[in-house]
Amino acid sequence: MSFKSILIGQDSVREALNRYMIKENLPDTLLFLGTSGTGKTFFAENFAEDWLCMNKINNLSCGKCQSCLTIKSNSNPDFREINVDGNSIKLKTVKEIQDYSLLQPVNNKRKILIVNDIDKLTIEAANALLKILEEPNSSTSFILTSKRPEMVIKTIQSRAIKLRFKPYTKIEIKKIIQDEELNDIDLISSLAIGSCKRAIFLCNKENFERRHENCKIFISLLLGKNVNLIFSKKTDKDELMEFIFDAQTILSDCMHFYEDTQNYINFDFIGDIKEIVSKLTKIKLVNIQNALINSEELILSTSTGALMLAKKVSSDVYFNLTQ
Repeated sequence: MSFKSILIGQDSVREALNRYMIKENLPDTLLFLGTSGTGKTFFAENFAEDWLCMNKINNLSCGKCQSCLTIKSNSNPDFREINVDGNSIKLKTVKEIQDYSLLQPVNNKRKILIVNDIDKLTIEAANALLKILEEPNSSTSFILTSKRPEMVIKTIQSRAIKLRFKPYTKIEIKKIIQDEELNDIDLISSLAIGSCKRAIFLCNKENFERRHENCKIFISLLLGKNVNLIFSKKTDKDELMEFIFDAQTILSDCMHFYEDTQNYINFDFIGDIKEIVSKLTKIKLVNIQNALINSEELILSTSTGALMLAKKVSSDVYFNLTQ
């Protein structure tokens, strides 16, 4: 399954973008805000394809014209998409954005330039981008995305029309993945935590099983069992980040238990979660949660090998357990 097949959710965003399409009037800057997996980049890319299409059908792209085909091959001169290079978007990249924004469109009235994760702009890059947005030209429209709106500088926000992407409901996620041959649709809709992207990720059997194994390892670690040999096998940074995410959901469920909300994510591990809560204090669990957050930031900001990082995560959790 891909985002192409999703026609569920984000109704207010669809309506707003459709109005721009009908009026053939695109704002200078749009800012898509929402948590991870709510469709910001998907909507931006598909709206750009619709807007630039030469043979629209009911305001949607035909998928066959030169514009549509060159967008798919990332060679359309009227479209460009900027993603984070490493851990941040640097000044050099924004200067390239400025150069591109000044070019005249080749086949359309306006070019579209998508900049993803603008919360990762360096200070210098953010100021440079702000200057570009403050002096708009008729040749380029910007679509900016961010999963962390609190990290986007206010002056950039003030220059854009904001469209907010809501987390998907469990019912919406069930509808999205209902055509998949799944026995765990209720569990996946819970584990997705409002993220369509994560729901699709977990529809893959290997990913689903790895999530189950991650939770088992972390629970064993919390309950004082020796899992160092198992844990040290995680040598891929992406898998290590998955482990930390899955571990955080277990801790979140522990907090739900303390608060008696019954709003569990991992309801296939309820028995284990109750055992964790019976043995560990809330303060200790919060400290472990903070250690995982610090580990996540370290993984994103360092070139250290994943094996060493995995051992550090394990030792940090163990340290907080013994305090």
